[in-house]
This record gives sequence, structure tokens and C-alpha cells, in this order.
Amino acid sequence: QLNCYWKVFVENYLDSGYHLRHAHPSLADALDLGTYVCAISACGRSSVQRVRAVAAVDPRVSLHMGTVAGGAREDRSDGAGSDTGDAEGVVETRGATPKDNEVTYAFFYPNLLVRWHLSGVMEVNLVSPLTPESCCVLIDWYAEPSLASDADAVSGLIEASHRVQEENAALCAGVQRGLRSPAWPLGRYAPAVEAPAHAFHLALHAQLRAAGAVDA
Repeated sequence: QLNCYWKVFVENYLDSGYHLRHAHPSLADALDLGTYVCAISACGRSSVQRVRAVAAVDPRVSLHMGTVAGGAREDRSDGAGSDTGDAEGVVETRGATPKDNEVTYAFFYPNLLVRWHLSGVMEVNLVSPLTPESCCVLIDWYAEPSLASDADAVSGLIEASHRVQEENAALCAGVQRGLRSPAWPLGRYAPAVEAPAHAFHLALHAQLRAAGAVDA
């Protein structure tokens, strides 16, 4: 259980371009942050984000992170440039596909987060609202047969993941406190790092508008 609204946790998952280096420095050291790319689905209700590991990282080591984010960057994993378009000033990169040496993160609207680790483990997070200031995150793990029998590797991966989740929980609680302030400002999206968050907000607004909960 986290001390933040469910949407705050999802937004944190989608904006590591801002907080990764500061909140998760050891994780940032294990990743080549210049290789971030992301893809937004045509319907705007899902996104895939990926980042390459640095060469020195053992592929069996957990590279759990809050998210990866990207924008109009060259896709250096396959040598092809990324096709970009922009929606209200936000750049989205299409055509990202998982690679063997990458950590891949997916989001499925409204509340399903899926992470594929280099070690052959998939982590699934389901975010459920509890109150306007709290939510619950249910975490399931799935391992390839070759790893499932390695109890030490699995426990190490889960422990590393838990540390990052605790760091994210602290960040989200701070954001929730800030949202109570009348001085909390609205701002523009940063094209290089907030394409997935922008797509999430558009999908949420469309659903609320269809339900008559917000103005057009």
C-alpha cells in the first residue's frame, strides 16, 4: 500500500527522465541512458519503453527501474533512426522493439505495468485505487524455467526490485503532499521525457470526458 493516489504512481512509472538519476543512482549507473526509446500505440492507450544495459553489467543482475522514457532519439540498438511525430508539443517515438541486451517496460491503460528484466524475469504490477491519497500495487513475478530453479537469483532480483519500489514510494508520497498545496503549479510537457505520460493523460481525459466527468 502506498501513500499516494493511483495516478501519481502511474505518472512516476512514466517519467524517469526526471527522477531516475537522482532517485535511483545505482540503477542509473547500470543503464546507458542515452539509448532510451519509447513507442506509443496508435490508440494511445499503451506504451513500450526500453533502455540498453551498459556492457559491464551481468545480464543476471536485476535492472529493475521505475520506468524508461524517451523522445526523438536515434535508435542505436539497430542503427535505424526513429520515426517521430508530435502531439501538442510532445514527441513520440514509434517502432521500438525489445532486444536481448535491453530492459523493456510496458504500460497498458489504465493501471497495468509490465517489466521485462535482462535476467529472464517478467514483473507485473497492477495498481488499484484505495482513497484519493492511497493506492495498492499488486506485484506478480514470472521467471523462465532456467531461472526459476535458481532461488538465490530470484530472491536477489526481488530484493533489488523492492529497494527501487521503496524509493519510488517515497517520491510518490512527496508528490502527493505537494498536490495538497495551492501553490502547486501546472506546467508544459517536456517532449524528450514525457511522451508516455502525455499519452496516459490524453487517454484518461478522453475516458472522463466520455463519462461527462470533465468538460471537453
